[in-house]
Amino acid sequence: MKWIAFAMVALAAASPVAGRDTTQWSRVLRLHPGTKVALDLSDGRRIFGTFERASQSDLTCQCAGEITVKRDDVVRVGRKPRLNRAVRTLLGAAIGLGFGAIVNATLGAELHNEGRDITAATLGGGAAIGAGLGALSAPRGFQTVYQRSATPAHRQK
Repeated sequence: MKWIAFAMVALAAASPVAGRDTTQWSRVLRLHPGTKVALDLSDGRRIFGTFERASQSDLTCQCAGEITVKRDDVVRVGRKPRLNRAVRTLLGAAIGLGFGAIVNATLGAELHNEGRDITAATLGGGAAIGAGLGALSAPRGFQTVYQRSATPAHRQK
């Protein structure tokens, strides 16, 4: 029982972007057209729009109109998460309900023989814990796809 709880907490705490190298422009080239993005530019502006296309030298997105920004002017590119908080909450509740059903099928059968019924507690508790972990696992804001290093190689002297 303890290992199941430990596994759930460990999976929920694991960041989906941990260990990814965000200094590679190739990550921007792999974005799909239509992805919601946020661009931080070197002049301090932040642009929100829909990704259109990218090349080795620039990036194009749709805002009020089509905007093309040179790669050298881009400090950071962020994208909206694939799953929002509501979807993660529902997915977590479903997984928690499944864990609750497993606990009820094993431990519940033994306790039922002793005159106790823990069905509501295991199913409801599992769903509630799963929903909470799902909601907490949702990233806030935009996930970093690309971030220019402090001193880019093409600007070093």
